[in-house]
Amino acid sequence: MFKVTAHDGLARCGLMVMKNTSTITTPTPMLYTRRGGCLFLTPDNMDKLRPDAQMVQINAMQFIHLPSPDIIKSFGRSVHHYLGIPSWPVFASNRDPTMAEYFAAKSSSNTAVYANLYTGGTQVTPERYMQAIAALQPDMYVALADEVS
Repeated sequence: MFKVTAHDGLARCGLMVMKNTSTITTPTPMLYTRRGGCLFLTPDNMDKLRPDAQMVQINAMQFIHLPSPDIIKSFGRSVHHYLGIPSWPVFASNRDPTMAEYFAAKSSSNTAVYANLYTGGTQVTPERYMQAIAALQPDMYVALADEVS
């Protein structure tokens, strides 16, 4: 749920209520992760960044291979617990802002996107992407682009 708390022209501030009932004020910075880990920060140091940072951003594509959705599911809990950050809301995107995943030698098709991951290039179908999302159980996620469906 999103509730606007203030606006100025087209800019707005608000509150997002996540599925675990935590509340996020917007706009908010998200902690960047690489393969789920915050660079140079342990979970106890991450907590010192609150209330300024309120969410953790992960790239769901990085969980297509190693660790795979099956590994995350075998853990028996969500990515929050897998990463040791159970109290942090997790936002799963399909992009890593520090990588050019979609600028590859191979092109995408009408059934899959070709993405360069840390484990190499791979075709990612909507079904395969949603398997990763289902295993991760993030609080919010970004769907693949419509032209891939």
